[in-house]
Amino acid sequence: MTGKIDLMIDSGAHSLYTYHMQNGQKRSKRMQDYEWSNTAEFKQYVDNYGKFIQEHQHLISTYVTVDVIYNPERSWEILKYLEETYGIRPMPVIHNGTDLKWLEKYVSEGYEYLGIGGFAQDVMSKAAYIEWADRAFDIICDQPSREPLAKVHGFAMISIDLMLRYPWYSVDATSWMMTAMYGSIYIPKFRGGAWHYKQNPTILAVSNRSPSTKLVGDHIDTVSPMERQQALDYIAEKGYVLGESRFEKRPQTHTRADNEFWAEKKPKDRNEDRLLEIVDVPGVSNNRWHRYEMNSMYFQDLEKVFPPWPWAYHRRARGRLL
Repeated sequence: MTGKIDLMIDSGAHSLYTYHMQNGQKRSKRMQDYEWSNTAEFKQYVDNYGKFIQEHQHLISTYVTVDVIYNPERSWEILKYLEETYGIRPMPVIHNGTDLKWLEKYVSEGYEYLGIGGFAQDVMSKAAYIEWADRAFDIICDQPSREPLAKVHGFAMISIDLMLRYPWYSVDATSWMMTAMYGSIYIPKFRGGAWHYKQNPTILAVSNRSPSTKLVGDHIDTVSPMERQQALDYIAEKGYVLGESRFEKRPQTHTRADNEFWAEKKPKDRNEDRLLEIVDVPGVSNNRWHRYEMNSMYFQDLEKVFPPWPWAYHRRARGRLL
């Protein structure tokens, strides 16, 4: 293989933090209390990552540092260690609420691509995040044109209004996958005969296994007839159908056909029948891959409403999002 892949490689630092804070450390601990970052195992992880990037950097366009969540000083040390030891230049990451002197440090060092953590990491409110991010982008856009001095990636950035508020170069989130996995799709608002992507979408549950409140948002079977028709129109416009299934009880020994799926957990009693879903017409109600694809299309369409990067950042009046 020759040439770089337009791909961002994450280091897994956030997953490490989440795992070790939930296993053996109290969730309330933060900053320097992330004790695992001082272990030999953590250093080995950093070294393995550095070696991997060193070996493959000629193929990868962007790779993220192994940051220590909520410890900017340690994150700086690790970034410099990776640079000096392995001759690589990872993307630095600043987390919400961090003292902005660290951001100024990265900007002054000429990093061309910076990462900023989303406000959902812990218990930070959107208002608090905006107050911090406004100051952060004042630093990033500190030039007469008010355009960013570096590309900025927003980690776990799913809020539409925050996407539109700041001149991100890129963002990511896993919620679109989780939404699809749990039976729901994104539907843009419909006004004046057109889909509007600059407003937060409706998260509509479409799974036919359960229209209960366990699913995120409203269910297509419980919304108004007008809302249901709009959803069906959007689904059809994207080339999909709602789908049709039948549900029947079958013995647990039943051998499933390709279009059959168990619709409930296995009963403890082996002699008790189990609910089976029989898919007659595949669609978003009974195929999570169709939901994944639809949600992916939603964000591709959302991308089209953003101005071309780079665009100037100007603070909004206090209390206004857009």
